[in-house]
Amino acid sequence: VEVIRELQKLLSFKVEHGVKVAIVDEADKMNLSSANAFLKTLEEPPGETVIILVSARPSVLLPTIISRCMKINFAPLTVDVIKEVLLSSSQETSEAEALSAARFGMGSISRALEALEGDALAKCEEFLDKLSMIGKRELGSVVEMAAKYAKDPELFQVLETAKVICRDHGVTLSGVEALRATAAEDKALTIFKDMEKTLEAYSLFDNALREMMPPMNANKQLALESLMITLKGMDKRAGAA
Repeated sequence: VEVIRELQKLLSFKVEHGVKVAIVDEADKMNLSSANAFLKTLEEPPGETVIILVSARPSVLLPTIISRCMKINFAPLTVDVIKEVLLSSSQETSEAEALSAARFGMGSISRALEALEGDALAKCEEFLDKLSMIGKRELGSVVEMAAKYAKDPELFQVLETAKVICRDHGVTLSGVEALRATAAEDKALTIFKDMEKTLEAYSLFDNALREMMPPMNANKQLALESLMITLKGMDKRAGAA
């Protein structure tokens, strides 16, 4: 709320030429209080003002926020385009690393670059590797795994990447040539052998993300426990089949 009030104060200033432009990045992370505080400014912005809300998850925004905005969609960049940018920006980046980071970027070059510089990719590989064995884990071990990842600051990126993998696997199952998977992804996809399980897994990851992000803000550990226990059940069904 304090950030929104500071923005409102800045927008109240007059400019001699041109317009004032405010960009609210990751607008879907506004909580209920800050979103409500922003409503009047969106409805009656100060003169000569343009306010841009940026969100990869516009469905999470309050309906009252959406109703006051004009929606402009930007298509994500393709994996191939991002991969080439990453390879041209650093001679030390291998093609395999560029491909993984490009997929992790989900259409965004900046997110892909962040993945190369940090350890998010390694965490995703680790997460997928553990998912491949989830059917054989004891329930207590699954709960411990959920507790660990609930504290990880890159949890959302990990789950978003898992969604992308499910999506790509579904494309492959439909008969369209998709991206090759890494070794860890190959292991994880043993859970999603057919289209039905792939779509079910995609929905599970997507629902978990929706629950944990604003405005729902569900308990991360409980949401992950529900996700992983359901995946464990899917793996058992796959093994029985």
